[in-house]
Amino acid sequence: DMLTYYMNLTYSNKVHERWEKEYRLTEAFRVPDASPASMHSVMERIASDKCYLQKYYEFNSVNYDLTECNADCRIDHVCAVREVDFEAYEKCVVKEGGSSTAPVLFTLLLSLMLSLLCLN
Repeated sequence: DMLTYYMNLTYSNKVHERWEKEYRLTEAFRVPDASPASMHSVMERIASDKCYLQKYYEFNSVNYDLTECNADCRIDHVCAVREVDFEAYEKCVVKEGGSSTAPVLFTLLLSLMLSLLCLN
């Protein structure tokens, strides 16, 4: 099993250090253990079930961001969990129907090059 704890730094800096349990994997995602098979099951549920996705999203942000994880959010998170290699992640995003980050990276690179040219 896996337990996740967090510390509210604002509270800890003002009052005293206090670690709080955020969730227990087996309880939160209803799996028997933290085995690779169980983790794969959790990933598939996150990918296909909006309730599991939202639960994961809230845990992932330590309940800081409680907005709804929409379709683009789903694609970003599911692909990030499935693929650790950036190129594989990009392919996953495109396959899932999201937009590739390549145009954004190209725009940033172009902006950087133009700003460097202006400095000279």
